[in-house]
Amino acid sequence: MLTTLGQTCHGSLWYGVSWAMWMTLLERLHRFGAAPSGAVSGRGASLSADDFTRLLSEHINDGVVIQDAEGHILWSNRAYERITGFSFAEIAGRKPQEFILPADRQISAREVADFRYDPSDAMFQGFEIVQNRRKSGELFWAQLSFGFFEATDRHHVIVTVRDVSEEVAANQALTQAKADLEQAVNYDALTGLANRRKLMVFLGAALRGATPDKDGVGVLHLDLDRFKDINDTYGHAAGDAVIKQAAQIMGRRAAPLGMAARIGGDEFIMVRPGLKSSEALERTAEDLISDARDPVLWDGRYLNYGFSIGMAISEPGMSRGQDLIQNADFALYEAKARGRGCWAMYDRPLRKKHRARRGMAEDLMRAVRENGLDFWYQPIVDLTACQTVGIETLARWTHPTRGIIAPEEFLAIAE
Repeated sequence: MLTTLGQTCHGSLWYGVSWAMWMTLLERLHRFGAAPSGAVSGRGASLSADDFTRLLSEHINDGVVIQDAEGHILWSNRAYERITGFSFAEIAGRKPQEFILPADRQISAREVADFRYDPSDAMFQGFEIVQNRRKSGELFWAQLSFGFFEATDRHHVIVTVRDVSEEVAANQALTQAKADLEQAVNYDALTGLANRRKLMVFLGAALRGATPDKDGVGVLHLDLDRFKDINDTYGHAAGDAVIKQAAQIMGRRAAPLGMAARIGGDEFIMVRPGLKSSEALERTAEDLISDARDPVLWDGRYLNYGFSIGMAISEPGMSRGQDLIQNADFALYEAKARGRGCWAMYDRPLRKKHRARRGMAEDLMRAVRENGLDFWYQPIVDLTACQTVGIETLARWTHPTRGIIAPEEFLAIAE
């Protein structure tokens, strides 16, 4: 096998004259040379088959090398010298592995000496793309194809060499562009965590793979404590530093089977599939809160932040990831009401509270649509001048079953 020529890429179709076309031309010229005339005449010119063969080898854009079965170079054309920088005088009798390999792919003298072509090896039936080195030291990509023939009772190899550096560079650029697009579409630019789109795909798959009688899918909705104060006091650069450290913590805690995603400025979602119990999710929350006690060192200052966390575990048959996130979101509000650095689980009492709040929200939207809110007007009086200087409007909601509901109760829901 020719395992010493460098990185290979099989099965690619590249532009230009293929090996099969090259061999066909040579075969036809040799067959023509065996004809009685041995030449083609026209407009006063007469060229033999050997002349055509020589012209083809000298003017074809592809490099052509003839080697013996051990890989020694017996002949090369001008294109090969142009591509590699090596003249035939410099490489006659040598093996390409002695001078063409990049520095990081050099092989031992013993391996070079032991090399033999194997015509039955599948790698020689098509193309291969390898990285080679010119005489100047410049690296380039070469497309190689091989043909075997017998002459003077010995096996010989014709190798065609094409410089495909531009094609490889274009292909690599396209691959990188696709990778960059994939990164931009699915990942947050600042933290490298998944974005909302990637999160929803992952969460949906996790819910579909959950077993109703055993494993559940856990979601943690995290909000950064003191983030607004840090941003307002020190600027966005400081806020970004906090977000990055928080993201690193979540990424470590989510690995290897879960996912952490940034869904807003200082809002994150972590997914933990395969949960056996709520205690496992609670331990994760405790670990995250503990990790966040280490301040961020930024510009010579220590910035203290923390996590408030709301959690929810999927119920049997749950298929909508957004429903699970909403449950965790409601638990997050409960956690923040308890103070900084707290967590709350969306359990049965919280579910009951959530349903009541959701029902009140629906009633409030209906009241707004149907003009069900009352407005009480209260004068503002300047006692010094004994004059009315303004009017304050007070919203009141008369619920059909609960009676008058005070603003402090329904305005939070409206917000």
